[in-house]
Amino acid sequence: MTKLPIECRARAQMIDDRAKELLESFINGNRKTVLAELCEFSRTGALAILSVMMNNASKEARNYIARFMREMA
Repeated sequence: MTKLPIECRARAQMIDDRAKELLESFINGNRKTVLAELCEFSRTGALAILSVMMNNASKEARNYIARFMREMA
């Protein structure tokens, strides 16, 4: 399991960085890879990353992410 840093600033930065990378990967078609990487984090860490991804995505991308996550649940 991938651990988030303990320090608040470092944790927030890691969440932002991973969200950016995973959103780009999702958009490029690597959806199952994104899901697998999210599953490597704690539930709260994955939720934080996913929420930042959704916040940074276009409306169309948000719809695709939401549909994919529902299908994979």
